[in-house]
Amino acid sequence: MNDHRPTLLANGVIRTLDDVGTVTTAIALANGRIVAIGEGAEAAVPADAMRVDLAGRTVLPGLIDAHTHLEGTALHLAHYADCHVPPHSDIDGILGALAEHARATPPGEWVIGQGSFMLAEKLAEERFPTLAEMDAAVPDHPAAIRAGAHVTIANSLALQRWGIDETYTPPTGGHVVRDSDGQPTGQLIELWWSLNPSRFTAEQTEAAVLAMGRRLSGFGVTSIGDQFPSVTALRVYQRLHREDRLPLRISFTVHCPTLPAVQAFLRYGLESGFGDDWLKFGAVKFFVDGGITGAAGAFYEPYSHQPHNRGHLKLEQEELDAMVRALDAAGVQASVHVVGDRALDMLLDAFAHLPDPSRLRHRLEHAGHLCMTPERIARIRDLGLVPVMTLPFLSSFGDFLAEYLGERAQGAFALRRLLDAGLRAPGSSDSLGAQPESLNPFFGMWCAVQRLTFRGRTLAPEEAVTAAEALWTYTRDAAWADWEEGRKGSLAPGMLADLMVCQDDPTQIAPELLAEFRPEATILGGRVVAGSLPT
Repeated sequence: MNDHRPTLLANGVIRTLDDVGTVTTAIALANGRIVAIGEGAEAAVPADAMRVDLAGRTVLPGLIDAHTHLEGTALHLAHYADCHVPPHSDIDGILGALAEHARATPPGEWVIGQGSFMLAEKLAEERFPTLAEMDAAVPDHPAAIRAGAHVTIANSLALQRWGIDETYTPPTGGHVVRDSDGQPTGQLIELWWSLNPSRFTAEQTEAAVLAMGRRLSGFGVTSIGDQFPSVTALRVYQRLHREDRLPLRISFTVHCPTLPAVQAFLRYGLESGFGDDWLKFGAVKFFVDGGITGAAGAFYEPYSHQPHNRGHLKLEQEELDAMVRALDAAGVQASVHVVGDRALDMLLDAFAHLPDPSRLRHRLEHAGHLCMTPERIARIRDLGLVPVMTLPFLSSFGDFLAEYLGERAQGAFALRRLLDAGLRAPGSSDSLGAQPESLNPFFGMWCAVQRLTFRGRTLAPEEAVTAAEALWTYTRDAAWADWEEGRKGSLAPGMLADLMVCQDDPTQIAPELLAEFRPEATILGGRVVAGSLPT
């Protein structure tokens, strides 16, 4: 299909995911679009069209990862030391990987390890490496391990490079863990974005993005919501687009963490949706609070395991109100990171001040994971907001939520209740390298259906959904959240020819098999970009 000929896929099970659940047997593709479905498909293609006998295979819309970090995931997995759990299980393992990486790194250059979410809790020692252990493992390079985006473990040379000592004052929302003498221990909370020492070339970025695109295509992903790519990445995306080599359809956000940053961006006059079918501006991203992994999500009550810590706000109410108001007035969708109950209530209050909050389908990134009371669910619904969920986090965090939050952990990852309330909850990986398995949306669907944690426990089984409902979160709901329901997320004449051909129907297989499911072929814009079609 790389010759761009019109194509007929026939004798299959074409699940359109339209409003009435239409299932038919044939679909015709031409010029990157679906031109006909069902009985008219044969007549819709010319005599020289490619004809494929599906022999009963299932066809579904291409999958959409509503919230990921393409650039960061690609580069971190390609260039950082592998400090994940698994394959490692203890501190010696992750420090050994970091030391090995250092031996291949020129003296004085940074050595970075990519670890897992909840790294300390998952290691046999149930703690992070100490500053002394980090220094012993990598004595001659500034070194750090990213335990996700919200927690960083540094050695002494890294602290020196960053100027972090007993007098250092972190930016708003950031925190330096100190010992009883006020000295940094090497643990840094919510500081990676301001300190990130990695500098990758355009050539490195392009190679990593193309490789990651191929990997995602193998999972059936055809579109992503890319969270605040760098200037380098945006230039790479534009060049790949011009050269017809962009591996995925990309809707990107721009990071504007403060009101002055929002005001500066809005001076350019861009509205959400500017671009085309391949590359477009989606939203402005900012953070109300930190992440749960660093105990930095902002709650009313202290963390159960840290009785003096209620998390960290990155914005106060007045500035938050002004940012939401300015974006809405300018026709720009807000994509807002929010974790704790205190932060969520602040954000809902900010949206409540808008004349019509539903107009732009503003997004609440991670709402639905925690503290979903009936009142909050009703407010999100009545305000017309979109809770963007990351069900793979259930696997990563689920074992530890009760320790962190006590009773507040009950009913976590409340997808069932959100759907029952009439909300649409797009599925996502929120990948930045800490949880590689989340790159496969079928793993996220498995989490939504099976509700199993990293240690094999069942978390809030009453919040489970069916495989068909989980599939909708990565298709129909994800497209809707990005104002793309007329072009993707389902199969109908005129829509983009983005689809999967599967040996089996993932909604009909044994639920425990979902985590490892793969399509047989992925078609993007009418071309096969992963796997192969039957011959």
